[in-house]
Amino acid sequence: MNSDLKFLYRGESKEMYEKNNGQLIPKGNEFTHVFTPSDHLYPSNSIFVGECEQNAVVTHQSGELMAEQRFQSAGISTTPIFERARFYAIHIRGSKTTDGWIYIINRNILRELGIEEKVVSELVEFPSIPEDQEVILVAKDRGTLPKEIIIQMLEVSA
Repeated sequence: MNSDLKFLYRGESKEMYEKNNGQLIPKGNEFTHVFTPSDHLYPSNSIFVGECEQNAVVTHQSGELMAEQRFQSAGISTTPIFERARFYAIHIRGSKTTDGWIYIINRNILRELGIEEKVVSELVEFPSIPEDQEVILVAKDRGTLPKEIIIQMLEVSA
């Protein structure tokens, strides 16, 4: 492998990997969001009135706080840190850990394949999990990310 390549990593449980046949499929097909008064938001320079992608980044990265409950994002969460991807691949569910997979993604070809990178720390004043250094990938058509971006798949165990 070329040592000049930049990588992103995506960790998924074995269950999610099998459900999606190893594809990077987003939970939804939208990547804009409108905040409402019922959202219980903290004051932030990251949030805007009206519908926009910036609000989608805030909502997507907030995980269980908001995104999992209402917002089915067209984004796929990744990280430039291998160990954070491994954490998500084998995270604890209930009282047991799981086996999982780590996708190794070639960051250098994303733009030419029509995939946008949303670097959370550059767009969100207070990232919900700063140690992830999360990068949300969004396909131009808001669908499944192309297989061509995946350099390698690694199976990992708890």
